[in-house]
Amino acid sequence: MKNLTDRALSHLPPAPRSSAIFAALARGDHSEATRLTDTAPRVHYAGADFAPPFEKGLMVAATAALYIARAHKRYMAARAVRAIAAYRQEEGDGALITDTERLMDQHRAIVQAMWTAYSQAIKKAGLDPTETMRSAWWFDNDIQEILVDESEPDAEALSLFRFMLHIGQD
Repeated sequence: MKNLTDRALSHLPPAPRSSAIFAALARGDHSEATRLTDTAPRVHYAGADFAPPFEKGLMVAATAALYIARAHKRYMAARAVRAIAAYRQEEGDGALITDTERLMDQHRAIVQAMWTAYSQAIKKAGLDPTETMRSAWWFDNDIQEILVDESEPDAEALSLFRFMLHIGQD
């Protein structure tokens, strides 16, 4: 027999339910996520294009996380080379430091572009980008540092990632 809370949850619409599941997963509350999933009304859908908001959000977040992680690794590699060159401070390292700073800026802009496109796709589905990313993958503090930087995202990467995630230019 369902209790009062379960009966109330059974009337929660799909998008808010998906947001609540992502929020529960992001804070590590798997029992709440399971309860939200188990109390959902069972409906049978037909059609090739249908994807529930939760599954779509998870797929978009996992895809974005893979690409963001790759760009972030490149940023961190350039940052490490710059730190080593700055520590050694040998003659001729000035060019290396300048080159690695340029690479850091480039990869930072790519990470920001990917996050921007991902956020737009997730928000269109009515979900929170940060909670969705935390629940689907991770949300590293180093990446958060890059995202609070106010520099401009790479325009080409933004366009390509928007296309990959199938969202418009609005």
